[in-house]
Amino acid sequence: NPEDDTVWIVRHMVDEKHQGKGLGKAGLKALIKFMQKKYKTESIFLDVIKENKIATNLYLKAGFKNTGKKHGESPILELKLKDYTEEY
Repeated sequence: NPEDDTVWIVRHMVDEKHQGKGLGKAGLKALIKFMQKKYKTESIFLDVIKENKIATNLYLKAGFKNTGKKHGESPILELKLKDYTEEY
């Protein structure tokens, strides 16, 4: 986001025909690794539809924390890269 120099994952989605195969987790790990190399940032942000418990659980296991802020009705989560590990 050029307005405040934050780095966001805008959407991370897996087609419903391919869900439950570990693709979301593998994709998230690859995306975080790419973003760490590409952007000089301490954190990565995303928002998630609050009813999407599967995605929310994936992000929380990856180390994202709820910021207490919202984008519309969607909670905003933050991953502090200094605390990130691929062990989830």
